[in-house]
Amino acid sequence: MSRVLRSNQYGGTYYVVLVVSGHEALFRDERDRIIFEGTVARVLRSSDAQILAYRWTEQDARFVVRIGDVPLSRLMRKISAPYVRMYNHRHGRTGSLFADRYRAESVCDSADLLEVIRRLHSSVAAKVEQPLPTYNSHGAYLGIAACPWVSKGMLFRILGSGGTNGQNAYCQWMTENASLQQAEQDDLPDAFRIEKGDRKFLRWLRARVGAHMRAQSLGKKASQASVDDLIEAAARMVNVDPQDLISSSRVRRLSLARALVAWHATRNDVASLTEVATRLARDPSSLCVAYQRYRKLLPSMFNQPLKQILNSKRHRGGAFAPSPRSRRTLERRLNHLRSSDQPGHGPHGEESAS
Repeated sequence: MSRVLRSNQYGGTYYVVLVVSGHEALFRDERDRIIFEGTVARVLRSSDAQILAYRWTEQDARFVVRIGDVPLSRLMRKISAPYVRMYNHRHGRTGSLFADRYRAESVCDSADLLEVIRRLHSSVAAKVEQPLPTYNSHGAYLGIAACPWVSKGMLFRILGSGGTNGQNAYCQWMTENASLQQAEQDDLPDAFRIEKGDRKFLRWLRARVGAHMRAQSLGKKASQASVDDLIEAAARMVNVDPQDLISSSRVRRLSLARALVAWHATRNDVASLTEVATRLARDPSSLCVAYQRYRKLLPSMFNQPLKQILNSKRHRGGAFAPSPRSRRTLERRLNHLRSSDQPGHGPHGEESAS
């Protein structure tokens, strides 16, 4: 049975769980924890992503992450692979450290985000004794632990405060939830284990996501843009036939058009990266690499408002022909890529990643 594709929505927020395999520990010593957190901080800086809260134990790592340009699956590989290599080197072992693929559920609204962070922080805030060492971002939110790679602004905004006032508002919010924490004490640490309570919590999140998507679907306007609208618009921008974007061709001009579709679809909440990849018959990671590259080379094409792109008119000279001036501008921008306008050339972009 094939695996379910991960959802990758630009700016999406996810609750992620990484479970350690067998009898291994996520950290054998303090140095391991420093290396792991250093890896996380480095990946966040290079990936336009934010961690809003986290909780590490010897058995697992779980956190709330808001992704940017880099899809969640790629982000997780960039965190786990370097750490496992370093871990194996330090402790003279081989093989994977983690039991399976990470588990992830989308966090759709502020209420769900508050509930997820409350669960991640509740054991420490309620001073519940844990059988294993536990590290989380509760201290960072109180301002008593240095953790610059945790982004606290979103939660503080939800609570209606910032800075020192944000810390006070967070402390008050956690205190108000003390009764819920007390009710969960008997369930801890089972409430945080995949085998028991965590499955129930993930099902709850999944149900919330389903309800949110249904509500969004009912509220959508008939005039809202679709992926097919973006395919036609991108084809006009680079002077190609829309059907060629779905073909197996890997020439640079088509790669650019696909990158435009993926970027504007995810940036404007038209569709997730996974949905765009399915429509274009490409790999999500390939599209991600392509639009990251072309955004640097041709920023003006990616910075145009969605309405302007969709309202661009076709010209009488041909169904997909841009104006002579636009054609000359595009040719100038792509001039340095002409030598590699054949499949399989170049180390970057969709052509070498698909």
